[in-house]
Amino acid sequence: MNRRAGGRLALTLCGLLSLSGCGMEATSRPQLVVQRPSLAQELACKNRMEQVMHVVQGSDLPMAFRSSGYSKADCSDLFVTVAGFVTPAEVAAKLSKADLQATVKIIPPPQLQLAAPSAPGPLQLRLPARLTARHGAQLVVPLAFFNTGAASDLTGGESNYDYELLNTTGQTVSYRGINIFTPSAYTVKCPAKSECPFFPFRVPLNRMNERLPLPAGEYTLRVRLKDLDFERQKLDFGVFDIPVTITP
Repeated sequence: MNRRAGGRLALTLCGLLSLSGCGMEATSRPQLVVQRPSLAQELACKNRMEQVMHVVQGSDLPMAFRSSGYSKADCSDLFVTVAGFVTPAEVAAKLSKADLQATVKIIPPPQLQLAAPSAPGPLQLRLPARLTARHGAQLVVPLAFFNTGAASDLTGGESNYDYELLNTTGQTVSYRGINIFTPSAYTVKCPAKSECPFFPFRVPLNRMNERLPLPAGEYTLRVRLKDLDFERQKLDFGVFDIPVTITP
């Protein structure tokens, strides 16, 4: 190859590759700049989140803290999520007394309706005839199954159930609502043709606030249980009722 041809080839390659090292100016491209909060901002925002949580948890309102968060570096879009029988204005007023501001989000009751299991499966749910707990305590709800098929693993957790506690007039007096935290999951081995006890869950017997215990009496716990993993399939046990007695 002669010198002239080699020079033309080099220029052609430089033109194709847009290399600044060939004596040509590289094409500039806009870069996405992500603004990250400083350590001081992160600590300040974390402190505000904790203060909001303490105000909600220390309140006498019928509500339960669920989460708080923000997306802007200065946490000017701070929000708090609660479940309970309150309005955003009532929660905001409590925060304002502590010189705090946040957007308030309310998780409403799930308004569960009785429903049969979507399809029969290898697991049969064994429900207790009645549950009893003392005034001001927590109700422990056992979940037990009978495995009619082959041995297999059963996996489920906090994301698989929801509940409402109803009084004798059918009014919701307590509920769980959507769980927006990363849920825990449990796995148990279910032997073939035998009982398969699973994790129990707990229901606080108060009006969404430990300072507001429910009076003694008769109630109905309405539970939705779905999407349990068993034999590579999702099992839906529908929505069912369990009678509850709160003793003095």
